[in-house]
Parts: sequence; structure tokens; C-alpha cells
Amino acid sequence: MENIVEQQANIKCTRKRIFALLTQCVEDIRKTVTASGLEMLDVGVGVERHRTSADSYIVDMKLCV
Repeated sequence: MENIVEQQANIKCTRKRIFALLTQCVEDIRKTVTASGLEMLDVGVGVERHRTSADSYIVDMKLCV
């Protein structure tokens, strides 16, 4: 039983870290774009983040190249 609890804690921690990395990446992209005097859609990047009822997030990133 303890192994399952540890695994679930590890999954939760890993998900939080991935979300933090994604957030940091999107912020860095946004800062780079705005520093160039452009909008995200000008360079073909669209990002939407939706909170679900299960207290998690859905991140939609669209790249038009």
C-alpha cells in the first residue's frame, strides 16, 4: 500500500514540475515576442489555459508555421 502512495505522490510532484516548466516556457516566449513589439498571434503562437473541475489544467498550444 505504501508503494502506491509513494508513486501517487511522485506523479503529483512530477505533474506540478511539468506545469511549472510549461508556464515558464510560455512566459519566456511571451516576453520575447512582446520585447519585439509583436503579439503572440503575430508569430503564430496561440496559448490557452483552462482550469478543469478536477482542479487541474488543460493547456492548448497552437503553433502556426
